[in-house]
Amino acid sequence: MKFDALSPTGISRLISFLKFFADKLYRLMKRLPSKNKVIFLSRQSDKPGLDFLLLRDELLRRDPSVKIVMITKRLEKNLTSIIRFVWYTFVSLYHLATSSVCVLDSYWPVVSMLQHKESLTVIQMWHAIGKMKQSGYQTLGKKYGRKEDLAEAMDMHKGYDVVIAGADSMNDYYCASFGVEKEQLLNIGLPRIDYLIENRKSNRDLLLTIYPQLKGKTIVLYAPTFRRGIAIDYSRVVKAFPTDKYALIVKPHPNQSVKNKEELLPYMYSNLPTIAVLDACDIVITDFSAISFEAAVLNKPIYFYLYDYEDYLATNGVNINPYEEMPNSVFKSLNKLIRAITTKPYDMEALQGFRERYLPAQMGQSTKRLTKLILDCIRYGKQEGLNRNLNN
Repeated sequence: MKFDALSPTGISRLISFLKFFADKLYRLMKRLPSKNKVIFLSRQSDKPGLDFLLLRDELLRRDPSVKIVMITKRLEKNLTSIIRFVWYTFVSLYHLATSSVCVLDSYWPVVSMLQHKESLTVIQMWHAIGKMKQSGYQTLGKKYGRKEDLAEAMDMHKGYDVVIAGADSMNDYYCASFGVEKEQLLNIGLPRIDYLIENRKSNRDLLLTIYPQLKGKTIVLYAPTFRRGIAIDYSRVVKAFPTDKYALIVKPHPNQSVKNKEELLPYMYSNLPTIAVLDACDIVITDFSAISFEAAVLNKPIYFYLYDYEDYLATNGVNINPYEEMPNSVFKSLNKLIRAITTKPYDMEALQGFRERYLPAQMGQSTKRLTKLILDCIRYGKQEGLNRNLNN
């Protein structure tokens, strides 16, 4: 059922309740000693994401004595989900009070709203390896962004010590999005970069083993970004794509509402996550999604289908404009897009320029470097750990 109290008044009351009781409880919990522990927090999904899992495994490989706690709870707009999320928010207080390091891949209310021990290092490893589209403070008041009064009440993106960023060419965008200084950025990319590089062949073999009907065809992944508050019908793309030599796999954003989803299911290949399909495919179609950076890691042809270009610029905004970066690979017309894929050579020179500008300088080391940051903060303390990593 819908939670009608999610009006501006209802939200304000919920925030006030959370702040008041969380602060009182947290003050008591902070008297507990900190431990050799890392707390991972996420609202992206009910299951830990790939970046969390890769980082966890590397931490335990490097130091088995480190205690790992993961709280991953997706928040939906219904009463059951809200109650559950509030409960786990309060559960997270104990672990924040007794951890040396907190790692996030999204906004977590009490991390930003409360005052922590000086010894706690908060690391925001946002769930994208680049800032193609605007987000956070960049989109306040816009249709696809947050309301300014809500962002202020929630202390949105406050309290981060480090933000894991992509290429330093995007540093201004990270600072504008999270409200941080450049000195707080660590330009190493996310662990998923390492995964993509290391598993390209195995994921291709896996896809063809599970779906042998794809053998002999050019596999095209369509992975658009999230558009808040609307349901999208992808059936037009599915119906228009040729099936003789090509196999289309559609992977909507996990938060996206989808029209006619039943018709789309045969094209979603749900047994494999998007990142595995990205590894396995030959061509990527996207729009303003950061998956364009991930495709560039693999040096795969990227096409931008920008059917709502003007509207998206007005309702969300972009940092990197595909028309300026790779004009020969940008299309508003679906028919022209398909014709370009099936009949024209791809502009690999433009793709190489995109890679050079927007990918981290050293790829394949993200997991190790992030692990080093965390372990240094545990072993040497917060300030020394930051100095050893942010100044190098």
